[in-house]
Amino acid sequence: MVDAKLVVELVDSLIPSLMVVLFARFKVQIEKSGMKLTAKEKDTLAPLVQNCLDALMINFNSPWVALAVTAGIMYGSTVNEHGGKAAIEKKNKEKKSAVRKEEKKEQTSDGKPAMKSVAEAVGELRPYDKDDIMKVLRKRKRGYDDAKEWLEKNWVKNGGVI
Repeated sequence: MVDAKLVVELVDSLIPSLMVVLFARFKVQIEKSGMKLTAKEKDTLAPLVQNCLDALMINFNSPWVALAVTAGIMYGSTVNEHGGKAAIEKKNKEKKSAVRKEEKKEQTSDGKPAMKSVAEAVGELRPYDKDDIMKVLRKRKRGYDDAKEWLEKNWVKNGGVI
């Protein structure tokens, strides 16, 4: 039969590696050592695992099978942790390079940024500032967003006078 303490040790090696890769997927760096179980937690878990193993009747009669499974889990968790993190980092770099390529497409052949339409250029230039928005806010009894919207519509029409 398989010893529960061995299984707990192997799972304690595998699960933290999977957690490191999972969190790395969401760009959160955690240490594998912080995810490991304490000795007391392992002792608490061992009898429960033994009951499960007895119910499953898993048996490693050959020491070679036990060695292969143990080494496979230990090395597999290490490869999973480092390989998984490297794969995620590579994928993130590819996304960034795709964004850069898209930005380069927007530039002309001589390297200068492409010309924007007049409407886009005028839309980016706001002739009023925060003080003007606050004047409209007080004078017309409007909310901040409403005052800003009113200014956008009426600035040119009113000749820049609020």
